[in-house]
Amino acid sequence: QRTIIKFGNRFLTWMINKLYGQSILDMTTCYKAMRIDVMNSLELKSRKFSIDAEITTKLFRIGYTIAETPISYKPRYVNKKLKIWDGIPMLWTILKYRFWKPIVDKSFVHVE
Repeated sequence: QRTIIKFGNRFLTWMINKLYGQSILDMTTCYKAMRIDVMNSLELKSRKFSIDAEITTKLFRIGYTIAETPISYKPRYVNKKLKIWDGIPMLWTILKYRFWKPIVDKSFVHVE
């Protein structure tokens, strides 16, 4: 299962990079930081692990780039809550939000 989860993560990250014209290294990164006005504009709907895909895809659709900062950690594979089948809703989220039209008040959101 460990190898399949690693492959799935790489595949989902590859899908985002291809569909959204980006070059991120890990879509399911543990830490995400942004201004509250940006987060509120995302109108998040996902539950469970799909939230990573929704945040990432919507940020790209609005026009943001993601700055990745390396961290050191030891991944946990025992008692992991992520299951193989969790990848399907994540893939659906990546595809669904490719055509999402953000409703953003540009007067308060600064896109760099």
